[in-house]
Amino acid sequence: MTFQDIAQSVDSLPPLSDAILEIQNMYSQGSDNIEIPKLIKVIETDAMLVANILRMANAPMYGFSGRVSSISQAVTLFGIMQIRSFIMSYAVESNIKADMKVYGITNDRFNDMCNLQSALVLQWYSKISLSDTNVIAPLALIMESGKLVLAQEIKKSNYEYDFRIGLKECHDVSKYEHELVEITSYGISALLFKHWNLEPTYSMVLESTKTDDDRIRNYRNILNIVRTAINVRELLTKRSVMMACKKVKLVGLDVDWFVKSCIRVKNSYVKELKRKTLNERH
Repeated sequence: MTFQDIAQSVDSLPPLSDAILEIQNMYSQGSDNIEIPKLIKVIETDAMLVANILRMANAPMYGFSGRVSSISQAVTLFGIMQIRSFIMSYAVESNIKADMKVYGITNDRFNDMCNLQSALVLQWYSKISLSDTNVIAPLALIMESGKLVLAQEIKKSNYEYDFRIGLKECHDVSKYEHELVEITSYGISALLFKHWNLEPTYSMVLESTKTDDDRIRNYRNILNIVRTAINVRELLTKRSVMMACKKVKLVGLDVDWFVKSCIRVKNSYVKELKRKTLNERH
């Protein structure tokens, strides 16, 4: 398994569905030019897309007290950029079938991780910069997509046992991924987003190349903080939040507000886990 294998795997992925391609074309004209009634109408032509957007919009970690029951309501509550990330998350799930046990977690926990990362950005960073949040929160939901590609390739190569042992022993998951295939899962996500012609900023943020763009550097810092607190090993544990707080302090942001945001997101998540457990018992 090599970088070339990964690149070929990404290149071989099928194109997006007609509805998603049409939506992508709408976004390519600039978010300010999107006609919301038309966007809603196109989404509603794909029943599975509708179901998955509503499923993600109702994830408890986003903290809405009422139930989101329509695409129109979802667009109003989340905005068109976050809706785009829900759409792309569905596209990734539809096109990449992977068993995340390779990373020592279930597929459900992987999905929870992605939603928690996005929810934390919305809860925490929207108070700091709403315009930046409109870029970072959608990216946070899909930035781990490269792990799905890598997990799929590891399964094909029969390298799963060795990978899982190495993963347990390593201190830095991204560094371990790079040692294995000369690219991190975030770099693979960047390749994936280029393959599907997503927002170019997404790939620029996730690539490891140096940049003089302060905006890109800031986005990288914020996402690094979020995935320190929430990752394949830890979902808002005391240790992971503490480690993230150190990085929050380094970039000169309010640590107390970050901790409060983490607590709110985690409380919503724990409450939902308890509800699911009770339902399963009955």
